[in-house]
Amino acid sequence: MVYKQPLRQTEGFINSLFEIMGLEIKCPNFSTLSKRLKALDIKCPKYTEKDQMDNSVAAIAIDSTGLKRFGRDEWHQEKHKVSAKRSWRKFHAVVSDKHYIQALFLNPIWSAS
Repeated sequence: MVYKQPLRQTEGFINSLFEIMGLEIKCPNFSTLSKRLKALDIKCPKYTEKDQMDNSVAAIAIDSTGLKRFGRDEWHQEKHKVSAKRSWRKFHAVVSDKHYIQALFLNPIWSAS
């Protein structure tokens, strides 16, 4: 992964950067990227349950995103062009600088944010 993204998304990201910069070049496809990254022998950290979190002061990142909740009749509404109230939920995550998830929260359906 590059920039914490899968290679297909990285390919699109790099192509859009090239486009913004006005360059007429293309990023290699994801399979070529995968082969080249494998040849670099980059070590990615792997975390296991026995890895201990230290309780010292650490930098954390807090982020949230909206999640679309699909109901059981969603396909029917889409098929017949029936407008209905869409159901969204907000997902919040707190991640440490060592990529440990410190906290997660999924807002209830009835919550405003």
